[in-house]
This record gives sequence, C-alpha cells and structure tokens, in this order.
Amino acid sequence: LRHIRVASKPELKERILAYLDDINAEPVVHTWTYMIGETA
Repeated sequence: LRHIRVASKPELKERILAYLDDINAEPVVHTWTYMIGETA
C-alpha cells in the first residue's frame, strides 16, 4: 500500500474499494476437482 499515492485516507479507501469492485465484476470459474465428490 505504500506505493499508492493518495491525498487522504478516505481517498485510499475509495481507490481500494473501486479496485475490489473491478476485480469482482467478472465471476471466476473454479476448476479444481480435489475432494468434490466427498461429503464432510
């Protein structure tokens, strides 16, 4: 976080939340198969 240049903490929070929204815009298709058929 030290390399993100912002003027204030609220701006930092806004930029981080915008980044997370951008990442979560497209769903990730999980392709693992480890223990998928087993029940707990």
